Order: sequence, then C-alpha cells, then structure tokens
Amino acid sequence: GMELAKTQPANLSVGTRYCVGSSGLFSQGACTGANLGIFKREALIEGTSCGTLKKVTVTVSWSDSKCTTAFCQKVIETSCI
Repeated sequence: GMELAKTQPANLSVGTRYCVGSSGLFSQGACTGANLGIFKREALIEGTSCGTLKKVTVTVSWSDSKCTTAFCQKVIETSCI
C-alpha cells in the first residue's frame, strides 16, 4: 500500500481514508471487507505532522484462528510522502 501511495501523492486528499484494492486503486472511504485476498488494506492521509509532505498510514488487517472479531490482526506502516 505504501509503495502505491508514493506513486500518486498529488491525487490523495488530506483528511481522507481510502480503501486500497488489489488493482492499486485508491477508493475514498473505509473498506467494507477483505479487498486483497483475505486482507483488508486501507490508507489514511494526514497533513499536519510532516511539514509540506503528507503523512500516510497504511493498515493491512486480516482474520485468523486467534481472532474473536473480524480483522483482529493488523500491521500498520506510517511514512511521509
């Protein structure tokens, strides 16, 4: 997700959450379910803590046998682009 955000920073609006599909398309709004196999990949664009750059937080979530709720496992990556 982060590598995709880095290729199109001008197209991403600050203060917006995007669902990042398997094709790499950023769709405004939160994902309603898995959008990349068993994974849910979302990006949040923020603008205040990176100077003139945009702060991007990509979260990849999934469910496994340890989950009691959907998408309880996650990895979060944050960068300024």
